[in-house]
Amino acid sequence: MPTIEPRFRTIDGLNVRYADSGGSHGTTVLLTSPWPESIYAFTRVWPTLAEHARLFAVDLPGFGRSEGRDELMSPRAMGAFLNRVIAEIDLDHYLHIVAPDVGTAAALFAASQHPERVAGLVVGTGAASVPLDLGEPLKSWVLDPDLDKYRQLDPATQTSGDAFLAYQRPLHEGDALGIIGRVVISIVGLLPALFVVTGTMMWLRSRRFKRRSRA
Repeated sequence: MPTIEPRFRTIDGLNVRYADSGGSHGTTVLLTSPWPESIYAFTRVWPTLAEHARLFAVDLPGFGRSEGRDELMSPRAMGAFLNRVIAEIDLDHYLHIVAPDVGTAAALFAASQHPERVAGLVVGTGAASVPLDLGEPLKSWVLDPDLDKYRQLDPATQTSGDAFLAYQRPLHEGDALGIIGRVVISIVGLLPALFVVTGTMMWLRSRRFKRRSRA
C-alpha cells in the first residue's frame, strides 16, 4: 500500500518538501497542503487516490517544512511558483489540482496563467476578507504573533486537533493563567449550581406569594 514518503528538492532556490507517488497513470493530481497542516494531511486518502493517478503533494513556500521567501507570499507570486513546480517536475499530463486553504488562491492564479496545463481544479476555504471574522480557536491561531510554536509542530505525529487539545486543557484547568486562572475556573464551575439554588429559591418564594395573595 503506497504511503506518503516526504522528500526535499530545491526549486527556485528554496528547499521544498514534497511527496510523489510516481506510477504510470495517465492522470496526475497535484495537492497543496492546508495550513496549519502539511502534506501529511493527505495521509488517509493517499493509498486510494494513488491507485488511480500519480500524486504529487507539496508544502508551499513558507508552509509545512518548505522554506519561504517574502516576495512569494502573495497569491499571484505563489501561483507563479506553483507553475514552476509543475514545469520542473513535469506534472502537466492531464493535471488536476486539489488546493484547499492557503493553496486556493495560488492554484487559481496558476490555472489562469497557464490554463492549458490544468484539466481540473478543486479549491475551497481559501478566500478571506479583511478584517477577518473568525471564531475561537481559529482566531487565536491566525492572529497569534508567535508563529514559531506552529512551525515546530510536525503534522506527521501531531495533528491540528492535538494542538487544539494541548491548548484547551491547561486553559480549562486554569494552569494557563496561574492562580488567577484557577480562581476564575472555580467560580465559573460553581455558577451552574448557584443558578440552580437561586432559581429554586425564587420559584418557592413565588409560590408562597401566590398562596398568600389567594388567601
